[in-house]
Amino acid sequence: GFTRPLKQSALRLGVRMQEGVLTTRLLGSGGAVAGAVGIDERGAVHTYRAKAVVLATGGAGQIYDHTDNAKGICGDGYALAYDLGAPLRDMEFVQFERTFSDFPASLAVNPEAILRNRLGQNIPEKHGLDTPMKMTRDAVSQAIMKEGNAGLGVDGSAIYDLSHLPAERLERMAAGMDKRIAHRVAAGERRFKTMPVVHFFMGGVVIDSR
Repeated sequence: GFTRPLKQSALRLGVRMQEGVLTTRLLGSGGAVAGAVGIDERGAVHTYRAKAVVLATGGAGQIYDHTDNAKGICGDGYALAYDLGAPLRDMEFVQFERTFSDFPASLAVNPEAILRNRLGQNIPEKHGLDTPMKMTRDAVSQAIMKEGNAGLGVDGSAIYDLSHLPAERLERMAAGMDKRIAHRVAAGERRFKTMPVVHFFMGGVVIDSR
């Protein structure tokens, strides 16, 4: 995390922070943003005047059942801007990523792992994704969903299979794995459930140089 050192740097520069306030509305004046209104944990309302407002609210992953976004990432910034009259663009473009079913840990494309359906079939091979260049996030996510819709999923997931790899190769791979996965691999686990989750919203508020 870069959040904590970023906060400390801002405090050293004299940036005033007020935590625990939920922004509920942006204020406009003469076609420009003039500030914001928020409510704190005690129910007190706060009004802020500002020459500029920066929305750093993330996407909207939490409006979906499955996402690797942090809690609270539910489109607040989009709604605030839209209510003020700012246009939104390309909101239909949502990127999906694969993650493990029982906890979020992104799965980088690994040509040595085999993604299998309930019957043990190689999913990328079955869907013509026969090279790493073709195994993009969107293509693999769609292939997993197609297998699930055809009744070939495993609890809504696919199987990330490492069982064919020798132990010495797995040891070398462990350095690039999520620590939780590396620990389970070291304990002898070789097959993991993986599913597509919402990862990133490509669209957002339309802006200009100002």
